[in-house]
Amino acid sequence: MVGMISPACTAPPDADILPKGILPHAKMVDMQVAIQLREAQLSLSHIAYPEAKQLFDIWLDSAAKAKGTDSSTYSKSLHYYATNIALMDAVYEQVVDSLGTAESKAKGGK
Repeated sequence: MVGMISPACTAPPDADILPKGILPHAKMVDMQVAIQLREAQLSLSHIAYPEAKQLFDIWLDSAAKAKGTDSSTYSKSLHYYATNIALMDAVYEQVVDSLGTAESKAKGGK
């Protein structure tokens, strides 16, 4: 059946039927990993919220462009994924794996 994913497949459910203008799974994972890391950096910098938010917004525009999209498309995609829990769960499963891998590499490199 179209849209059905076998358990062994790594593609998220319904990934093949995303609406136009919604970031595909892999790009959403990539954006979320970058965002998680940037938010952690800003949190550790002890910059006051208003300034941190400004810096984050500027960074988000730049990061989105570097990844071939824009912050508006990212925001629209985030809303879409957040209202489709199975898709968001699949994204965050890979985000957590990617962050864990990055952490392991960082610890092994020291």
